[in-house]
Amino acid sequence: IRLPIGRKIQTMSGVTIDELKELAKIGGELIREKIGHHNKKVDFKQSGADLVTETDVAIENLLKETISKKHPTHVFLCEESSHSDQRLTDAPTWIIDPIDGTTNFVHSLPLVCVSIAFALNRQVQHGVVYNPVTDQLFHATAGGGAFVLQKGNSKPLKTSTCTLLDKSLIATGYCATPRHKLEEDKKVEKLSPEDRANLTVIRDCSNKNFTAMTSMCQDVRSFGSAAISICCLASGEVDCYAELCPKEWDIAAALLILYEAGGCAANYDNTPMGDMHSRQCAAAGTTELLKSLCDVLHAPEFDFARYC
Repeated sequence: IRLPIGRKIQTMSGVTIDELKELAKIGGELIREKIGHHNKKVDFKQSGADLVTETDVAIENLLKETISKKHPTHVFLCEESSHSDQRLTDAPTWIIDPIDGTTNFVHSLPLVCVSIAFALNRQVQHGVVYNPVTDQLFHATAGGGAFVLQKGNSKPLKTSTCTLLDKSLIATGYCATPRHKLEEDKKVEKLSPEDRANLTVIRDCSNKNFTAMTSMCQDVRSFGSAAISICCLASGEVDCYAELCPKEWDIAAALLILYEAGGCAANYDNTPMGDMHSRQCAAAGTTELLKSLCDVLHAPEFDFARYC
């Protein structure tokens, strides 16, 4: 369940958790400056649900430029510059989401964060998730525990001990891209029959999962940010989390924080997440709750990474 995150600390190519914290603060300052503006320039990527702003691009470019000056041989796996089939390798890799919660950012909703992870040999060594609006900085180093720093005060994180699905508060996100692509295809009809069928399966799985969660859990919350959702799980504020279509940059840092807080995560069939490319993530504070959650979740039985 814990692979590829949470093993013993390895040689980290001179990268420290303090470096990630400083980078997150740099990106966070740009978010804080722009989030209150109501005339943000917004473009669309794969669909009408997949937004990007000039602030996303500016933060990512600034962080990559800053990192490359100090670590010129390191590589990047980032939201705005990586392609959908790019995967984590053994190389020292920075996994960055400049704004996780872009739709929230566009609407000036303060559930946004910068997510930065550093991986070596396909294992995440450091992770930072920073919400500059609340000034909460979640961080972890493999084998060193998980913490949240807010207004100068640091406290360790610990997941809840809930083991029963019907007593659990679950965080989730709705995979809207397939639905938007299908709606757009009704007007343009550019999808192949295979793509249309596969997108329908993904959409239907998302709908089934939401129905299952609302009927079997105590209640459901959707924060619009995978990283923030998982950090709430690491903090014990929610008991479990499930989402189809999260990408590596959405979850890499937050999963390390979760593992170091005592939590666990898996694919929807309760198998290890490997390189985090499966586009599915179920997580909980206890292994008992994770198993119960996975028992009610549905995922497509084909590789659907390119559709998300």
